[in-house]
Amino acid sequence: MRSSAAALAPLACLFFVGCQTPKHVEFTRIKEGMVKGDVVEAAGNPSRTQRWQGKDRWIYELYPDGVHADIREVHFTEGRVTYIGTPTVPEVSAEEQDRLNAESNIAEEKRLETEKAAAAAAKANAADVLSGQSRPQPTGPGGAD
Repeated sequence: MRSSAAALAPLACLFFVGCQTPKHVEFTRIKEGMVKGDVVEAAGNPSRTQRWQGKDRWIYELYPDGVHADIREVHFTEGRVTYIGTPTVPEVSAEEQDRLNAESNIAEEKRLETEKAAAAAAKANAADVLSGQSRPQPTGPGGAD
């Protein structure tokens, strides 16, 4: 009896492995709009994950021929699939993107400082008007119109 169980073990293993759906076939079940849990249920866990430009990127390494990797990505925005396909390459390097972000942050800080100063001046002017005092209004560059 022990020998018959030992003989059936390899057959059982082949049966279960043979019944698994190949990962590249499972990947085709992913559709735009799916949530992450649905993607895992349809295609399994990704090989790698990344966060890039506010999106989660899941990278799948598929082996349709059993040897050569076919890389596919799934992008999520706000938890839902927005892209399914071949790997996307950033338009700029990470260093360049950091530089662009820093420039944008500096410009935004200057804009906010200007708005804050204008709001403070308007508030002070309104307080003066309400109290019966008036301040001279700026006349423009150079002091006179």
